[in-house]
Amino acid sequence: MANFFFLYPVVNMIFIVFIIFSVAYGFVPPPLDQTIRHDRSTSKIQAASSAETEACAMFEQKHGRAKPGSYFFVEEKRRKSTFQVLAKIYGTDVALEMVRRNPSCLAYDSRNFSPSLAKFAETFGQEESKAMMLRNPNLLAVPPEGYQSAEKAGKETLYLSYVVEATRPLGPILLFLLFSFLATPAVESISGIPIRSIIFSQ
Repeated sequence: MANFFFLYPVVNMIFIVFIIFSVAYGFVPPPLDQTIRHDRSTSKIQAASSAETEACAMFEQKHGRAKPGSYFFVEEKRRKSTFQVLAKIYGTDVALEMVRRNPSCLAYDSRNFSPSLAKFAETFGQEESKAMMLRNPNLLAVPPEGYQSAEKAGKETLYLSYVVEATRPLGPILLFLLFSFLATPAVESISGIPIRSIIFSQ
């Protein structure tokens, strides 16, 4: 019995060393919370990749026949890059909904997305500006500065986004007819928004 108690600390030490090496070299599963964090991270990556693929597919469906050199002839690499910029600013789910509402936005200059949002936010606030962009993703085409830019946008831009959202089920043709009486240089100058370009891009 005395020999057994003498060996107990040695056996205990061997057991502890075995556990350490097992965890270090993958023989024993990591703690549950670590596994959950890894699974969540993997799920987010998979979700982002799936959303990116879906967004590119929607653009392809609408502009797949665009001729080389035209505005909407966009290579897949650039489509993915543009969507990634959108997702970084607005979140993956919102970015995907923007593309769903207006696939053409993957052809816009993504370098303007963040600075234009910042300019809109100076007038309407950050959250309201993001909501406005979701209601009318065509505004993603608006440059941050200059003529007909985000910095010159007035309340008409905000109001127009609600109208675009409400009339979206009518389709682009009826929507164009509804706004055709607004599509004049004078109104565009006052509102700071290229209304005709926005309508035609839907």
